[in-house]
Amino acid sequence: MRDKKRAVSCRVLFMALAVWAAFATAAHAQQFGASESFVEIHGYVDLTYYDFQKQGDPVLPYTDGGGIPTFDQNHLVLFFGSNISPNLKFVSEFHYEHSINEPELPQANIQWTVAKPVTIVMGRFWLPFGTLGKHRIYEPTNALVSFPYTVSQFLPFHNAQNGVKLQGSPGAFHYELAIGNGFAGFDEDGGKLMKGVALDNNQSKAVTGRFAVDPVENAQIAFSFTSGKWADDNAAGYNLWGFDGQYSMGPFMIQGEYTAGKLTNPTNATATVDGTLRCNPGNPDPACVGAPPALQDNMGVLSVGDHNRSSWYVQGSYEILKNTWDMDLVTLIARYDTFKRDETGDVGDRARFTGGINIMPQPHFHLKAEYQTVSEPGSQTSVDNNGVMLQAVLDF
Repeated sequence: MRDKKRAVSCRVLFMALAVWAAFATAAHAQQFGASESFVEIHGYVDLTYYDFQKQGDPVLPYTDGGGIPTFDQNHLVLFFGSNISPNLKFVSEFHYEHSINEPELPQANIQWTVAKPVTIVMGRFWLPFGTLGKHRIYEPTNALVSFPYTVSQFLPFHNAQNGVKLQGSPGAFHYELAIGNGFAGFDEDGGKLMKGVALDNNQSKAVTGRFAVDPVENAQIAFSFTSGKWADDNAAGYNLWGFDGQYSMGPFMIQGEYTAGKLTNPTNATATVDGTLRCNPGNPDPACVGAPPALQDNMGVLSVGDHNRSSWYVQGSYEILKNTWDMDLVTLIARYDTFKRDETGDVGDRARFTGGINIMPQPHFHLKAEYQTVSEPGSQTSVDNNGVMLQAVLDF
């Protein structure tokens, strides 16, 4: 019996070696795979609990529309990358959101540094607009659980595009300038899922840029813009811009952002979003019968006509108990933000105050808590949508 087990083990080992040799031979024959490169794998996982009042607000990424207390594994994020040489690297980022319900691909690109202040990024990347382009939507680096309206409402929340980007940091100046496919609609169906990342609905390409400067130590101010077309026939477009900045002094940090711009929405506009045709009521095409409206954002349908939208936030944080009481760090945070989408009756406009705490019992581990008071400015009916959010985040 022992000899039989030894023989089976030898066969398994031989088969494994044969498979390894086959892959190695195939890779060598096709001449791909840099043996000298080192592959890095990083990521994070979180668990979020939210409990809003009965008329809970549909604010991404948690989207509590019914006031139902919920545990949500909002993110499992994996970063795969490899430095092929000192000036050439591969970067990718996979998101599995709400457990595995929403697989997403915000990054998959080649980064080639042709000169010290000039790197060419080719592939899929985060759109370099404002604090969304700078900080992304990473929970380990987000002080609160929720994100400001400039990130979660003004633009599509998962704001990644396919294209080419130039970036660099000569001295105290930082720049990013990108040409990408642009938006197809302004809600989360415009290419957030893996099945839609390569879809483009028109011939126009979008131009996006962010230019920042560090005027003094621990401070930065920046200007961003993006312009392109969202409709199938290139007739409807958007022009958006914004300023953001931050300054830290010892344990105190203040940061903020203002974004504004215009969307055009003709009565006959159409948009193919993630393979689905959307049409405004003035389009006579028979294919438009029963189709949803052409332009939507995260707060719902946008009416026909031009829309001026704006959003801003200011946030202050203060660090306490650093390396005290067996605690790595505790941070207190307060934020105020607003969002205006230029709809009749002020539908979808929001103003919000958020107070929270971010506890790090040890490096790479965060425990967060926050409370939001949300109001509906203008002529809207007041909604009972205040709530509490709790979150645990571990990065590796």
